[in-house]
Amino acid sequence: MFLHFWIALTSFACGLWLVFSHCGFHLTHHFLSYPGSRSIPSSMEPMSLPLLLSPVSYTSQEVHEIDAPVPWLGLNPEGGLQRAWLLAEGPARSTNTCKKWITFTFDDGPSPEITPAVLWLLAQHQVRATFFWIGRYLSGTTKRSRMVQEVARQVLAAGHLIGNHTYDHRYLPRLDRTQALAQIQDGAAAIEKTIGMRPIFFRPPYGALDEWTEQLVGSQGLEVVMWSIDVDDMRQNDVDAMLRKFKNQLEFARGGLILLHDVRPSTVQVLTGLLDWLKTRRFVEGPVPSCGYEIVDLVEYLRLTALHPQPYRNRCELQQARIEKNTQLRASMKRGSAKKVRRQ
Repeated sequence: MFLHFWIALTSFACGLWLVFSHCGFHLTHHFLSYPGSRSIPSSMEPMSLPLLLSPVSYTSQEVHEIDAPVPWLGLNPEGGLQRAWLLAEGPARSTNTCKKWITFTFDDGPSPEITPAVLWLLAQHQVRATFFWIGRYLSGTTKRSRMVQEVARQVLAAGHLIGNHTYDHRYLPRLDRTQALAQIQDGAAAIEKTIGMRPIFFRPPYGALDEWTEQLVGSQGLEVVMWSIDVDDMRQNDVDAMLRKFKNQLEFARGGLILLHDVRPSTVQVLTGLLDWLKTRRFVEGPVPSCGYEIVDLVEYLRLTALHPQPYRNRCELQQARIEKNTQLRASMKRGSAKKVRRQ
């Protein structure tokens, strides 16, 4: 029942989105270099990864070291929001594989109360996530600021990826150019001061950019990262209900880019249940593969998306195709059940 409601809601939301946005996208094949601004080399050989994406061995004896991330393509150099939403949907699903790819992202931290618990859970399941930080939390010399800064260094030491979520989570389209630019640059500067590196991933607060803020983000050489799976964990408290939503959305989309927030205790509970559920449904290699989910880091998720781009102009065309396919599948299953009843 919930899945049917979610599909209908998605279709309605896409209809509104198409009314207020322009359709269309284009592919690029630029690579990233770092530090400094984005460069566009003449060759197509992958460049070395930013230091920010290099893993550091986790010191706990309870977990294994996470493999190093792989080179990746810069897919959205203009910082276009529509393009970023489509990229968040991940690679096109091939009939030749039964893998369903997932990557985890966390917004609005670091939190000295919640982030360590999230780190522990991710370590237990050997998951590399991406954390989008608010710069203001990393600034200052108070006792709490120092605690937040220490947690930030723990996130990096555990091998996770870091992104910029602005300085204090302002709605960028409502700001003038000077204010919006300060939000982006001050957020990046606070992160760099704390961990010694400046992030190339950027997620706008509330997922909001307009035409001129897209251009502003693009001019800073940032890779805009949105999401495709969201259960509104910043406002919801019912852990079981959020888990049901996660399962329904992941099954409907066959994977996706998950959004969570490492600032609330209920999110830790949801993450615990979700990781346990995914563990029982992991893809397993073999002569006869066991179909299921494969959790990858954001870099690998984007690499797979570059190798297998979605054949749609925007996110809503993709969602409509999924709805039609799901409807056809349900109709086929219903016909099969009817034939079985008649034979009996």
